[in-house]
Amino acid sequence: MGQNSNKKQDTYIKAKSSKKQVTENLTDTFQEFAKKGHSVDEMYVTGDIKVNKNSELKPGIYDMEVTGGSGNIGAYRSQINAPFINYLGDSKGSSDNQGNSNSQGPSKIRLILFSDDVLKLRNISKVKFTAVSTFRTSNQLGQGEYVVGLDIPAGTYKLSTNVKFNPEFENLGWSVDILGKNEETKSQSYNSSTNDVVVKLNDGDIISTNNNYSGQTPGIKPDDEKLTFNKVK
Repeated sequence: MGQNSNKKQDTYIKAKSSKKQVTENLTDTFQEFAKKGHSVDEMYVTGDIKVNKNSELKPGIYDMEVTGGSGNIGAYRSQINAPFINYLGDSKGSSDNQGNSNSQGPSKIRLILFSDDVLKLRNISKVKFTAVSTFRTSNQLGQGEYVVGLDIPAGTYKLSTNVKFNPEFENLGWSVDILGKNEETKSQSYNSSTNDVVVKLNDGDIISTNNNYSGQTPGIKPDDEKLTFNKVK
């Protein structure tokens, strides 16, 4: 467990360590956790952003929007088993795209933030956080961290995307990381050289999606780039 596992925290990792983990519904756990988030209007980034109940940014599930600048979104995680945060965000991610790399990533990224996490933003000047407390399942996800059972139904899926890969850069594309309820992890790439991919998602899993070929498809805004999960019967 992570360094704060001895404290009572309403986090996914802590919730799993209870004696009820065999019967615990982790989808419900995340649903309750999401209600603790509070939206934060546009704020200037003057340093690292701490997450806890006494900070402006509370633990919860958020759509983070970059409203100024372009750069890396990283984090110190308070618990070592929480999903790794490493994204590129760009305030121009919602702009029309010509596929010429004018945008380095999307402006909006979904994040699950636990108590005592620390967001580390580089070359990003302004952000806002919209708390997510109600969910609508979809088989199309943008970049970020999502809960199976809330954001996408459980199931077995074959991957596809509206991003047009360049075969000259065969390792650039989507990466998918799945954190299961027993802390098992699975990583999968989806790109021009690995394009026949099936993944299995279980209720309560956290799925992290990242596109390192963002901003390269003419006519598709980085904010509109989607990884599609096609149900396998």
